[in-house]
Amino acid sequence: MTIYEFIRELREALEGEVPESEIRSNIRYYEEYMNNERITKSEEEITAALGEPRLIARTIIDTFQMQHGGETHYDRQEANYYQEAGREYRQSSYNNGTYTDGEVHTQESYSNRAHKSGNHVRVLNMPGWLASVLGIMILVLIFSALFWIGGVVLKLFIRFGLPILLVVLIVTFIRNRR
Repeated sequence: MTIYEFIRELREALEGEVPESEIRSNIRYYEEYMNNERITKSEEEITAALGEPRLIARTIIDTFQMQHGGETHYDRQEANYYQEAGREYRQSSYNNGTYTDGEVHTQESYSNRAHKSGNHVRVLNMPGWLASVLGIMILVLIFSALFWIGGVVLKLFIRFGLPILLVVLIVTFIRNRR
């Protein structure tokens, strides 16, 4: 994959998901990085080392949403973006249904585009401490279930398996002694 293709795929994956300023910032970062790497590596080596542009875009989108809170609504006249149900809609200088870039976009057109492209990923936005506590609680539940299951298995083994094992060992021992 060439640098141009990488940047194009990254931009396509980010469009409609994060504000244009965020897209420009990330594109600029990757362009600068790849231009610096061109000194010692080929374009294919650089893009292969970076990985899949759509996965990078997903990380950028998730990070942006976590930093800016989940479902936030902004006034159309003042906002740089509008976010609903984990999906953001770019609104640069909104004026009578038109953006400064000359394109007309509505929430519905972005929703249809996202639906057609198959982007149905939901991100659960919560504070970091809450995610940590939830993770710890899940781990405690898993370990508790494992210990409980282990205890039941151990009780069954002691009650049924151990006597059978002892009988088999005694019979084997007696046969070997003869």
